[in-house]
Amino acid sequence: MKIAVFLNNRVGAQIAQWLGEHGQRPAIAVLHPEERRKFGPEIMASLDLPPHKIRCATELITPGFRDILRQEGIQIGLSAFFGYILPKHVLEVFPSGVLNLHPSFLPYNRGAYPNVWPLLDGTPAGVTLHFLDEGIDTGDIVFQERTVVLATDTGKNLYERLEADSMELFKKSWPRIVQGDFQRIPQSKTEGTVHRTSECSSLDKISLDALYTAHELINLIRARTFPPHKGAFFEVDGRKIFLNIQLEGD
Repeated sequence: MKIAVFLNNRVGAQIAQWLGEHGQRPAIAVLHPEERRKFGPEIMASLDLPPHKIRCATELITPGFRDILRQEGIQIGLSAFFGYILPKHVLEVFPSGVLNLHPSFLPYNRGAYPNVWPLLDGTPAGVTLHFLDEGIDTGDIVFQERTVVLATDTGKNLYERLEADSMELFKKSWPRIVQGDFQRIPQSKTEGTVHRTSECSSLDKISLDALYTAHELINLIRARTFPPHKGAFFEVDGRKIFLNIQLEGD
């Protein structure tokens, strides 16, 4: 089965390594532009593909990219922590579809920052392998598992556990995908949530004149604690004062 992969970040690198170790090296790999690429050298080293088999995500919108996939005889695609939306004309090329590994318990927390919202609104956390369609993380679910949210979690350590759980789900489910041993479960059209990147920016500003419960304020600060990145803040004399939190159980 000829595979095209769309990879980025730590999980993308781990998947590239796993595929190489299991004799399933893809025919085509699509990566972010070099200036935005994360774990690029690790991904490329594990895939060990010739340069013309490594394509840039900026090519996705071009008609020529579809032709490349067809010429290679690609059958199935795999996307992991990729961040780009695959256009319809690309999805249509794959006879067996494109699967995406998303670090949320779909249909909850489609889209951006799925590590933040379980801490803010109590929605379930987890990881899901699902088919891509034209929507944002709305395609049929194939495999998924819940991730327990702890009272001591921050946005950073929940994200790290979602990364680990994503890889474990992939290792258990991909052999079944290759064998055709799976069922497609449509996502609920009445349940679930979706978030965009801009929502976090509006959340980050803490008003010193607003009323918060202790629960709300702690959850906001811990959800946006992801050092070295800046998160929640308040303003004094026109200056932003940023907040991080460290939580420990007894």
